[in-house]
Amino acid sequence: MLLIILYLILSLACHKKVTLTVESLTFYTKYQLFFTKQEKKLFKSLPDRKSREEFIKEFWEAMDPIPATEENEFKNEIDERINYADRFFKEMGKSGHQTDRGRVYLLLGPPDNIFTRSAIESSDNTATLIWNYDRWRVAAMFIDKHGFGVFRLRSYDLRFLRLLTMLKHANIKYFDTNKKKLNIRLIEP
Repeated sequence: MLLIILYLILSLACHKKVTLTVESLTFYTKYQLFFTKQEKKLFKSLPDRKSREEFIKEFWEAMDPIPATEENEFKNEIDERINYADRFFKEMGKSGHQTDRGRVYLLLGPPDNIFTRSAIESSDNTATLIWNYDRWRVAAMFIDKHGFGVFRLRSYDLRFLRLLTMLKHANIKYFDTNKKKLNIRLIEP
C-alpha cells in the first residue's frame, strides 16, 4: 500500500498525462463502480503498467472475502454479474454493465421481484420496470420513455438511494454467492 501512496504523490507532483494500456482501461471500465473516489483518482494517475498491475493485485486482495482460498469469491460474483448484465441489459451499443439497470444489478444483484408494464398498457406510452429488493426493502423504477429499450433509472425511494450511495462509497467485502445477496461489511480506509 505504501508503494501506491508513493506513486500517487510522485504522479501528482509531476502532473504528467497518463495513457492507460488496453488491459488497464478494461479493468477500470469493468470495475470502477466498486472503486472509491480516491481509488479512481489514484488508478488514473499511476505512471506505468507495473504500478497499475500492483494496484489491481492489491484491489482484489482487499476485496477477497476469504483470503485463505485460491479463488476470490467477490471477483467471481462480480464477473458473473457483469456477464449477465452485458447479456441482458445492453442498450444502444452500450455494454450492459454500463447501463442504469446494469449498474444496479452489479451493486445489488438480481431483484427479488420484477413488475413490468409495457408501453401499450401505459397511458403515457412508456414501458416501466420496477425492481423490488425485499431483503433491503428498496425498489427501483426504470422507464423506457421512447420505446427503444433504453431504460433509465427514474424513481426510487430514499432507502434505495442511501443503499446505493453506501455501496458506491464503501469497500464491499463479501458476497454470499448461494443467495446472490450482498452481505456488506465496511472496511475502514
